[in-house]
Amino acid sequence: MALCLDDVVSLFKHLETGDGAAFYDHVVNDVDWTVEGTHPLAGHYRSESDFQNHTFKVLGKVLPGGVQPHVTHALVAGDWAVVGLESMATARNGLRFDNKYCWVMRFADGKIAEVRELTSIQPWCRRFWTRTQSMRCQGVIETLAPSIHAGVFH
Repeated sequence: MALCLDDVVSLFKHLETGDGAAFYDHVVNDVDWTVEGTHPLAGHYRSESDFQNHTFKVLGKVLPGGVQPHVTHALVAGDWAVVGLESMATARNGLRFDNKYCWVMRFADGKIAEVRELTSIQPWCRRFWTRTQSMRCQGVIETLAPSIHAGVFH
């Protein structure tokens, strides 16, 4: 069955409504998930549980209502989908957690098998982590821009 835009948008409705379990039912257990950047959540995760434990569960400690992503753009080509997301959440300390994301995903047998995630991480790095950790975030834009322009996401 071919991947279609409506199916991808419907899949992300689970995240929009806070039903992460239903979303992750459509992610293979051994997903290859890379969060680009030099911020504390960046990394190469080799399973759905590894990704969850190092990203969403970490954010859950400071975001009582979760990340609250909403789809802004989506496109599908073959087995690939690109989804733009925005989050408009509030942290426990009252600070805004407004970010933009771009997930470039490869599907296999109707499930997400590979993800390359880009995020507008820098603004909130300064708010949520120490000055030293935040300084590592300064290079995020410089790190991501060449990858995008060089066509790293095949």
